[in-house]
Amino acid sequence: LTIESNGHTAGEIMQQLRVARVSGVILGVINPELLRMVREAGVPAIADDAWPEDADIDVVTQDGFHGGMIGTAWLLSRGHRRVEFFGLDVAGGRPQIVERYSGYTGRMAQAGIQPPPAVHATSEEEAEKVAMERLSSPDRPTAIVAPWREVALGAIRAARRLHLTIGKDLDIVGWCTKERYESDWRQALAGGEIPPAAVWSVEECAETMVARLEQRRKDPKLPTIHLRIPVRLRFSGVGRQSRSESATGL
Repeated sequence: LTIESNGHTAGEIMQQLRVARVSGVILGVINPELLRMVREAGVPAIADDAWPEDADIDVVTQDGFHGGMIGTAWLLSRGHRRVEFFGLDVAGGRPQIVERYSGYTGRMAQAGIQPPPAVHATSEEEAEKVAMERLSSPDRPTAIVAPWREVALGAIRAARRLHLTIGKDLDIVGWCTKERYESDWRQALAGGEIPPAAVWSVEECAETMVARLEQRRKDPKLPTIHLRIPVRLRFSGVGRQSRSESATGL
């Protein structure tokens, strides 16, 4: 049963859950009132990839911090020092945004490099526009961490418009789901060098959420935990960038 939260009160959603006699709830958006009602009804609940900082609820999410770190680590291993972060605005942003940015800044700090100001974009078009500006500047970055698919695609298209060769003039690390890597990454970038992407599995996330709900049904008093789905770098198979790597290989 899938219920869209927009346009429905917490009470209306809860009534649908009662009628359906659900045995567990996966929350894509945390509504404090709905969460309270679900708990009062004794229904196990888990948050899917998004959560408020003060919510006492099980969470299963992609490991954004690790993804930000291994993407940055790979770029640093290539000799880059002017590595910039392209992504959603961290200020006031969701924990998912903060995690990916923190992975980037943390790895830069480990290398003794002061991270430059982040470049913000929320769409492929906006990312292409700001990337054109940054990549045309005298102090342009030689590498970009773009942990959102749309932002990464925009930056890559800007690089191609400026005739910068990916892997030579500029390195980029993007982000994509494992299940849509071929269609949303490789095919979208066909016709040119395809940079690596940090990849995670939606299927693994779903299986983990269901398993945790089953555990909580058996033992409602279990402490709440945050579970992270692994994020790994995946390469296109072109040239020497032909294998998947985790942080242990960097």
